[in-house]
Amino acid sequence: MEKIVGTTEEEKADPNYTDVLLAEPRVRKPVEFTGMAEGHACITPFGPHIVYSRMPGKIIKSLNKYVDLKIKRGHIKKLDHSPHLVGKVSQEFRIDQNQIQKIAPFFNSTFGAYYQFHLQRKNQVLNPDAQIDVHYNSAWVVRQFGGEYNPAHIHTECQLSCVGYLQVPDFSVEEKKEKKKHFPSHGNIELIHESSNQWHQGSIRIKPHVGDFIIFPSYLLHTVYPFRGDGERRSFSMNISLDIVKKETK
Repeated sequence: MEKIVGTTEEEKADPNYTDVLLAEPRVRKPVEFTGMAEGHACITPFGPHIVYSRMPGKIIKSLNKYVDLKIKRGHIKKLDHSPHLVGKVSQEFRIDQNQIQKIAPFFNSTFGAYYQFHLQRKNQVLNPDAQIDVHYNSAWVVRQFGGEYNPAHIHTECQLSCVGYLQVPDFSVEEKKEKKKHFPSHGNIELIHESSNQWHQGSIRIKPHVGDFIIFPSYLLHTVYPFRGDGERRSFSMNISLDIVKKETK
């Protein structure tokens, strides 16, 4: 009988390694949410859960219009938020409270869904006399261009963080030119809980698309990869705190 020898980690690390079960080179593709229906989805690739929602077109349009107007009127310097952030990017500026209030109804529902999924995982339900209050501690826009990136970091003084995508270049143009095609990562965001091993996945790498909105715990380490080529990778983030309070009686 032929002896079956296990593949070593060194062999698997070789970009030319071929899995005998797949019979083709491994390509570690990022997750994409393009096929996700509208609504909220709970995703548990590791310990803490993340929640994905697809933003309505009117939200995307409103935020892009807000950003373009601030750029046109030269308000970026006044709203500069970069001293509080680690990103190695062109511009990071605050979203003012008036704009947040315009878009809050949709996002209140997404943060509420996050908490409801949290209860479901614990086999609990929200008390019918309680409600979820959402507090927007801070919100800002990130304008990233070719060669720029965001180092691995967490967010502080909040419970939840999030990212939404308003403009995304076509990363595939430059990725096709690369010799190493087994790890396409241009412009990806990676959420990292712990190191991965044979039995579980410790991180998730996501290729962003316009309209993607992702919520995750503020303590979750995350990083954004650089990309080559033209175009702007425009996103926004918010730091959120939740309070569970008794419903007001009329």
